[in-house]
Amino acid sequence: MEKQPVTTEPHFWNNMEFQIEFIPIDSKAEMPDLPWGGVYAIGNLDGKVPVVKYPENIEYPFGLPGGHAEKDETIEQTLNREIKEELNMSVKEWMPIGYERVSLKGKPGYKYALYVYAVLEKDGEWCDDVGGCVIGYDLMNIAEIAPKVKKGKRMDYMVNKVTPKF
Repeated sequence: MEKQPVTTEPHFWNNMEFQIEFIPIDSKAEMPDLPWGGVYAIGNLDGKVPVVKYPENIEYPFGLPGGHAEKDETIEQTLNREIKEELNMSVKEWMPIGYERVSLKGKPGYKYALYVYAVLEKDGEWCDDVGGCVIGYDLMNIAEIAPKVKKGKRMDYMVNKVTPKF
């Protein structure tokens, strides 16, 4: 049985209104079988969170590393690929935090994005995000990320859930 959303928020982007619900997940065993559109991570690199940077002309210049799932890719494959592409890091272990269920106002159906906590290890220096738009990353304390990664109450929930791991 699906858990109830802990937050429900409107989101406006590109002249469209979305409704975003955030549903918590406490373990991999609880993960529903959904058509995941992407996966994003609150990473832990030696007690700091890597927050990716985008070009200044983008509405939200900071974000969590991650992105879309390729066709036939598992969540773990997507997570590992995106962390490598955007941070040049490896995922050592991960656990789900929850997921967004997103609907476009006036349209049927949902899109789903999974959010995870991941222990990371640096593979080398940052290099270009080939095919993506990440221009680098900053390492931040967990308490600093919510104001930078503007995801409202759902970001506050995620930060509160993973703070003890830092």
